[in-house]
Amino acid sequence: MKFFARSKTRPEVSVSRESMNAVREIMQLQSFYGTDIVGSVYFYGGSKILGAPISDFRGMWLEKSPPMVSEEPAEADALGRLALDTLLSYRTLSDSGATPRGKSDWSTYIGSGSKSLSSFESKTIGVRLTAVASTLRLLAYPLKSKLEGLSVTIDTSLSVSFQDLGVLLRKVVSAVQSLQQSGDV
Repeated sequence: MKFFARSKTRPEVSVSRESMNAVREIMQLQSFYGTDIVGSVYFYGGSKILGAPISDFRGMWLEKSPPMVSEEPAEADALGRLALDTLLSYRTLSDSGATPRGKSDWSTYIGSGSKSLSSFESKTIGVRLTAVASTLRLLAYPLKSKLEGLSVTIDTSLSVSFQDLGVLLRKVVSAVQSLQQSGDV
């Protein structure tokens, strides 16, 4: 019986999609890889949004690919699409594709156009997107903060519309910024 047999080829994903197609594609990727699907979106200093596809190497998440870049202000629908495209770009790496690199080689930092890594980290809020079964978890956190462990998490359905996903992304980022400014945890 091959009820839970995994396919040997990665499912193809569509660049132009509607949200229900994206749900199906994410679930196909979860089945293919046998794990949660992960991506990151970075909000850099109010000027850029960077979608960073994640590559999994033996349980270690790496951002190896150039980021998807959008200029601010971005419409909620476009932001939601960028986030789901980032998730759908998830890959696993073989030993040959996982060469260690320094932080200054970080493709997301380079894609931001920031003059220094320190400046990028201090001006950026990251959002880790994780597709867990039929739930999409958004975990927002400052890359650099005086408040250790500061983060805000929202769980939503994978079938969330692009528009609503964009709105939720803005809300978690705004919540982190508010907490960071107030200094309260």
